[in-house]
Amino acid sequence: MIQKEKLNKYVRENIDRYLNLDISNQKISCPYAINFVEQEFLSLMKQSGIDEERIKEVHKLYKGNKSKYGWYRGKGTPEELKSAFLEISKVRDFNIQNASPDGIRESMKLFGLGIDCSGYIYNVLLEGFKSINMEDQFIKSLAWQEEDRTGASRASVEIFSGTASTIITDLDSLSNLDLLLLKNKEGSYTHMAMVLKDGDQLKITQSVFSIIPNGVRIDNMRVEENIPRFEFKVDIGTDWNILYTNNRIEFRRLNILVDDTKVHRT
Repeated sequence: MIQKEKLNKYVRENIDRYLNLDISNQKISCPYAINFVEQEFLSLMKQSGIDEERIKEVHKLYKGNKSKYGWYRGKGTPEELKSAFLEISKVRDFNIQNASPDGIRESMKLFGLGIDCSGYIYNVLLEGFKSINMEDQFIKSLAWQEEDRTGASRASVEIFSGTASTIITDLDSLSNLDLLLLKNKEGSYTHMAMVLKDGDQLKITQSVFSIIPNGVRIDNMRVEENIPRFEFKVDIGTDWNILYTNNRIEFRRLNILVDDTKVHRT
């Protein structure tokens, strides 16, 4: 049986690490980062006539963090991101001893250091399940495209959908660690967030680029007559309240956490 109170406690602690990266005696809220470069770079190598074996060699070096820029590809832990930034600052001969939080944060974004939406949710949940000795069960419960290719670098929104989770139809039953998945007009998942609950107050935590300042954040949400009301404004894209009315937002509960609350299996 899952120790939900302990799991919630450890997940919140990991969220706090992203909200308060400790770098050069400054507390930095982790910025948003996503890896668009990798596949574009591989495609360009193919178009230029480089043979497959050479491309694989370069790709292996890239995935092994041999490039000092864009480390962890939007999937790093707080400790990894901090370590990478400190190393890059040495290579670039940056004096960060007196840097401001905003200066450090902008520098991190410049070098591709941050976390994307699915990397953030995956990492905070993984560390939580590790803390209750259920790391393997959590990983196996997700809907990986290939069972032997798992881990943060392959964490996408899709692995939390399908067989990994259950759609919640009664929004009054929303609880800690429930998920929110956004879809585009074609029905493909494009973004995710996670529900937190403090007493009666519902919150949404996510790493997002469409709200300024971008990155890891927590915002309030409420439910009225089984309809969510999001208490934040997006700076890019469509308001989430409108997205919900257009059936582009799903609330889901991980099957590893499902109890006998009102859910609809899909």
